[in-house]
Amino acid sequence: MPRVPRMKAAFVLMASVALAGVASVSAHAADAAAQTASAKKEDKTYLLDSVKVFANKREQNAQDTPIAMTIIDGEKLEDAGIETLQDVFNRIPNLYSGSTVGNNQFMSFRGKATMGFVEANPLIVYVDGVPLDSFLNTDPSLLNVERIEVLRGSQSVMYGKSSMGGVINIISKKPTNEHRYNAYTSVGTNWTREVGGLASGPIVEDRFFYTLSAQYDGNEGYMRNSRSDESNSKDTGRVKAQLRFTPSDRLEMDFMTEFMAEYKGMEPMIKGNRATLSSVLNPDDRTISNALSSAFSLGYDMDWSRFESVTTFHNDAVDYTQDLTYLGLGLTDSGRKVQKTEYTQEFRLKSPESEKGMSWLMGVYGSYKDHDRKKVYSYFPAFFMYTNSPNEEKTKDFAMFGQMGIPLWDESLELSPALRFQYTDKSIDFKHSTVIGGVVTPGNREHTSDHWTAVLPRLTLSKRFTDAFMTYASVAKGYQPGGFNWSSSKTNPKDHTFDEQTSWDYELGLKSDLFDKRLTVNANVFYSDIKDLQTITYEAATMSYLTDNAGKAYSVGAELDVTARLAQGLDLELSAAFTRAKFAEYAGVSAAGNFDYAGNRVPLTPEHTLSAALQYRHESGVFLRGEVLHYGKMYWDDANTSTRNNMTIANAKVGYELENWKAYVYGNNVFDERYMTYYTAASDMGSVGAPSAFGFRVEASF
Repeated sequence: MPRVPRMKAAFVLMASVALAGVASVSAHAADAAAQTASAKKEDKTYLLDSVKVFANKREQNAQDTPIAMTIIDGEKLEDAGIETLQDVFNRIPNLYSGSTVGNNQFMSFRGKATMGFVEANPLIVYVDGVPLDSFLNTDPSLLNVERIEVLRGSQSVMYGKSSMGGVINIISKKPTNEHRYNAYTSVGTNWTREVGGLASGPIVEDRFFYTLSAQYDGNEGYMRNSRSDESNSKDTGRVKAQLRFTPSDRLEMDFMTEFMAEYKGMEPMIKGNRATLSSVLNPDDRTISNALSSAFSLGYDMDWSRFESVTTFHNDAVDYTQDLTYLGLGLTDSGRKVQKTEYTQEFRLKSPESEKGMSWLMGVYGSYKDHDRKKVYSYFPAFFMYTNSPNEEKTKDFAMFGQMGIPLWDESLELSPALRFQYTDKSIDFKHSTVIGGVVTPGNREHTSDHWTAVLPRLTLSKRFTDAFMTYASVAKGYQPGGFNWSSSKTNPKDHTFDEQTSWDYELGLKSDLFDKRLTVNANVFYSDIKDLQTITYEAATMSYLTDNAGKAYSVGAELDVTARLAQGLDLELSAAFTRAKFAEYAGVSAAGNFDYAGNRVPLTPEHTLSAALQYRHESGVFLRGEVLHYGKMYWDDANTSTRNNMTIANAKVGYELENWKAYVYGNNVFDERYMTYYTAASDMGSVGAPSAFGFRVEASF
């Protein structure tokens, strides 16, 4: 066993003591609760809070919404130390996400994986209505967040785009008449540092409000390089502004804009599939990125309906350069320079939120995206060859959608039909040029366009047996339009286009509040029948990654979410999930010959996931939290030749909280689990996850 440094051992001991302390407090608190249960029966501090969500684009209680979901409110974000979207991903059952070079994010959710040259993940993120549906440079800020709603299962009917796996809604806390000011700072392992703050309040009382928040965070990285002291360092700055205007009781307008800029050093990449912190990459590698998002929303209440409008703008850019010489791939310089711009507009009309009986909602949606890949290049010195595949892709989306809630016989049984018509038009101007020994081969220079249409239904039947127990069943069609293989050097235009991906998704679930709302148990089972699965393949002959349709796949699984208030201040959180996702039909020809992957597991899909946390907050100010994140075995590739075995990460946090200030000591991955976050067998290289990290955080509010 490798020797553990003294400081690390001390922190591990601290984490162990924290976990033991939580367990001790649990036993003591449970005993105390048993002795005083009758006296405290009406004490609301023992009850779990009810949460309002916007899952179906109308406000509902989470336990009344027939959708499997994970809700993370602002308090839990702070308690669990969730500061990035990746931290959110890590706590969603049946989701795996790993990043690689150039801020690319690859994931699988319920067996539906990242979709190649569509450059989309199966899970779309909305930040106050701004859609982030690309796997490139998806890292929104979590500043001033009221809650995060993770909707599990196909949401194509209500949200469109690449939501066939699910949706994450990040909802900011709206400014009010309350004056709020806070500041925080932290420092930790590898010179990890963070500083930020927020100011919020009224400009004109009861009418006009503002919030301003900002944050800087950075670190010196955890990888080590024999040729330099440089590592996978990172520096990120974020600024967010919000305005809210309520000129009358019927009309509300909200504006949000946020900007992010980031500089990263070399990627945490290695040769091979065995995690190590020793990198062979060039320490001069870098990734520079920025993003600007804005949203304007308007809501107007009429006597018979509510009208809503959401207008958004998003622009992001990534420029990265990577030297792969030391990986032994015959490849040196590689990189991209990409810029994306998107405008969206959605109008909705719906029945009043407070109206009982039948409910209804209808809407129209339109968007325009310009995806300009200015450079996508590689240099192969052994062949004196340089390739470049610049292209500009434009996408127009239009949709009409609607949903109804129809009580049957009585209000305890409800039928909810929903329907969406989706039209997507894509065009691309691209060229693939090659320079060999100074001779330029122009390759393809062409304009290609195509369009896809879909009618997407969803039907949900829910039954509330009591105020505390509900069941539901749903069937929905998931959808992802096709796209173009823009890096291909093939001459046949058919080889540049791939088809849409569809699925039929079936789900049975229950939601329950037990023991006077001290225990919440939600569970569901699901089955997805996926056709024309979009997969990523590596073509050795042209040395390029291509997207193809894999025939058929299926995914079956179950999920369990438990939240318990064991005693006053003592909470248990548990999410457990199982997925079996396999290719049903997937055969073809590769550079290695014929293949047939029918029966193989869909890659990036752990067999099971588990997250569990025990947390204690005492009125004296003592705070204790222990957390475990576990992932089952999964495969990296379609051929199922490379795997990642079971892995477990433990986190701990100890603090002291007063009315106006808080202080914490934290440990992430306290037992120093070494693991890969991404690996590709074609090039035999991958990315390494963060090792143990410890730190101290102070917050002040006034």
